[in-house]
Amino acid sequence: MNKKILSLVAVVAGVVLIFFLFGGRSAEKTAKQALEAMHENDAKKFVSLMCDEAVEYQMNNRGINSKKVFVKEYEEVFDTFQAQMKEKFGKKWKYDIEIIDSYDYESTEYIYLESLEGRELKEVAYEVSYESKGLFNDEEDSESGTFLLVKEGNKWYIVNFS
Repeated sequence: MNKKILSLVAVVAGVVLIFFLFGGRSAEKTAKQALEAMHENDAKKFVSLMCDEAVEYQMNNRGINSKKVFVKEYEEVFDTFQAQMKEKFGKKWKYDIEIIDSYDYESTEYIYLESLEGRELKEVAYEVSYESKGLFNDEEDSESGTFLLVKEGNKWYIVNFS
């Protein structure tokens, strides 16, 4: 019986170790999740992908005292984005996200948060393609940009995006 318990403990420890070493969220996956949250109008998810320092900085900069109000502001921005997309592509439109490249970020040029100096940073470039799905509207377009991310533990969080 002790051998069974010891075997079970060893298996569980192995799974935990594998998760710890290989688990987490890559910078590329974080950028893609952020873009999906934006396109699906999920401001709460988007803000959850931002690093605490960036949230605090933006809240202080805008005179916001509540994270709930901060999320509400992003909801309004995403609502405006959705309205613009419907105006351009009609009620039915789709998007495709492509992560183009990612690389270590060493410059401090855009780092407005001193607490990020010396931490592991990465910039992720993306392109989003848009296409109408309507019968009489065959509009297509694309946009590209970048996310600056910081690593915290085994996950990456958004610092800035353009």
